[in-house]
Amino acid sequence: MQMTVSNYEWHEFFPNVTHNIGVVIAIWAPIVMVYLMDTQIWYAIYATIVGGIYGAFGHLGQIRTLGMLRSRFESVPSAFNERLVLMQKDEPKSDHHVMLYFLSFMFILV
Repeated sequence: MQMTVSNYEWHEFFPNVTHNIGVVIAIWAPIVMVYLMDTQIWYAIYATIVGGIYGAFGHLGQIRTLGMLRSRFESVPSAFNERLVLMQKDEPKSDHHVMLYFLSFMFILV
């Protein structure tokens, strides 16, 4: 079973090569890339499961009653206004309070 190849005809990709390292790289490169993608997918699944268990045991974001849920929804408009809405100095406050009331009314209906 000793078979040697003395002349490679890979002239399109590797013009003056007498060894097969280019062929080995060309064959194994897609396999290594798929392995790396699979590793990333498995890490995402692992991180989701471990993070969910950690959050469940740490009671992160836990709402125990409907009253607590309602109070969170009532505080959303004010948190939205404090963090995301820019207040202008010449803006009258009455318009701001009407908008705040409207947003809180919309969240109560939801």
